[in-house]
Amino acid sequence: KQSSRDGTNEQKAKVTFKSISPKKFTLTLDPSLFAPPPQAQTERLNGATAADIDILWRKGQFFVQFGGAYHLQAGSTNQAFAPFIADELNRSQSLGILLRALFHSVLPLLIVERVIVDGILDFPAIIPGTFVIVPRSIYSVRIIVMARYGIELGFMGRDIVTFEDASQFLLASLQAHSPLSPIANFDKLTTPLLRNYKAKLGLDQDPPISQLGWVTHSYNTPVSRHQRVDQNAAPAKRHAIVCVHSRLHLLSSQIFRYIQQLLIFDPPLK
Repeated sequence: KQSSRDGTNEQKAKVTFKSISPKKFTLTLDPSLFAPPPQAQTERLNGATAADIDILWRKGQFFVQFGGAYHLQAGSTNQAFAPFIADELNRSQSLGILLRALFHSVLPLLIVERVIVDGILDFPAIIPGTFVIVPRSIYSVRIIVMARYGIELGFMGRDIVTFEDASQFLLASLQAHSPLSPIANFDKLTTPLLRNYKAKLGLDQDPPISQLGWVTHSYNTPVSRHQRVDQNAAPAKRHAIVCVHSRLHLLSSQIFRYIQQLLIFDPPLK
């Protein structure tokens, strides 16, 4: 039984049990969550579709395979997620980690992928290299846009997702300049959304976060003395856009449209 405490009961219709055998069981994701091409939702290969998830037991450990026998053709980001899920599954020996990954990481990522692929952006997102989605763990994904800007997507659980400027993470880890450009005014990205929301409802004051479904959070990140050029410099300030799953499509559209505008006015060198 799925727990209501972490919100998974609200998502249960999106993941269904399909089959079981001594060394394998299969779950199926709601095909409507997938981005085009539509044949990835319906075409079958040996009885499997791109929406299937196989959990296999081989040589004393779990393996996770998205797309079933279809996974080589599917080529989705989820397949890149599979080794991280399998690693956590083998470490914890609990299927709860699998449900956590599906409900709180895979499903939100599918929503973001739809924003990118469905043509909401004006420039063709399906061109290889335009968007590169790199899973880093079951809790984090990095999205690189035109090798210029990056978004760090964090899956917090309890229907919470965060967006952060990935250049700040690389700057700290590389102890030098980041290969990604900072996203200007990232902390103000939700201002137009808030203004439109208030105008639509005729509000004079900002609504509570529980009603709005998103908030921009600023925090200080300590930098080690080995990474800091100026030993007297203040800790780096980062900004995170925090939203619930129901606002994920809206926030993703706003963020990537804004990045598109930055690329139009300052395109990367060819």
